[in-house]
Amino acid sequence: MQKLSITVDTDKKLNLVRSYQDKEGFDFLRVPEKPSKNGVVELYAAGDKVNKFKGTLKKNHLTYKIDIENVAETIKKSNDENHKRHRRTRRDVHNFEHFPKYDE
Repeated sequence: MQKLSITVDTDKKLNLVRSYQDKEGFDFLRVPEKPSKNGVVELYAAGDKVNKFKGTLKKNHLTYKIDIENVAETIKKSNDENHKRHRRTRRDVHNFEHFPKYDE
């Protein structure tokens, strides 16, 4: 999956992007109510759908920016970092080398 930000400044462009909302492989995060100069649609697009979608955007002169190239890889990396940071240590293990030796 890829995360895309698409600039929509006319009704035609906004409606074109909105037409993909019900299609499989697209997960929309933010869609503005009205088109504006700063109107940005944010969405996740599945890998097998993204190339055709980008072609449609280019053909209709929509500008887009790829925010995250591979969403799954980014999530996995984030989870690994969180796991390392919050890893629990075993509290029942004791190291006796710091205690003085006791002879019976």
